[in-house]
Amino acid sequence: MMKTYLTQPNDSFSEIAKKFQIKDEFYLKTFHNLNCSNEEVIHGEIPTGTQILIPEDLEYLIDNSTPEEDNTNEDEVDSVNGYDDETEEQTEEENPSQEKKQEAEEEKQEEQKESGLSSHDSKYFVIQKGMAMCDKGAKFPNFKVTSHQKHYWNDEEGKADYLAVTEDDLTFNPPAMPFGTCSVKNGNPCAYAPSGKWAKAA
Repeated sequence: MMKTYLTQPNDSFSEIAKKFQIKDEFYLKTFHNLNCSNEEVIHGEIPTGTQILIPEDLEYLIDNSTPEEDNTNEDEVDSVNGYDDETEEQTEEENPSQEKKQEAEEEKQEEQKESGLSSHDSKYFVIQKGMAMCDKGAKFPNFKVTSHQKHYWNDEEGKADYLAVTEDDLTFNPPAMPFGTCSVKNGNPCAYAPSGKWAKAA
């Protein structure tokens, strides 16, 4: 499910994400680049008059659902003022309000902008040049991206672009005997067989 938005002068992914209540500007940019045509992929600033694809799935949107009603036992409520002062004070201390969380998030984003950092800094992403490793093998192949040709990551200097590896990319380069010989098989050739999409290791 998606809709489109025609960009105006000086529009940014951050402003568009806020306008449509998208969780994060990077969710929006990634969604657009993965679903648009090759000619409409955006790496830098957004050209005016560009049709941006806006996701409508709940997983991309900010959760604005109201919290469940407080089912406090009437017997425990103070008969003088109608509510339990001590309980309310503890709740405020233990559970910061949504507004405070939002303010903290905005301050964090502002600090990142001022320092030139993004929310992706200090995080690691797998790219086509990335190396796959096996503790039973003798060689380590590079990943090969076959699931898409749209989304890229930059190198440390921001110069070269490499395709982003997704959970659907199950092949390596070289494809034949990617891990060389296998110690489990007494030095015989590796018999790699993909088992499906990636899963987190235990």
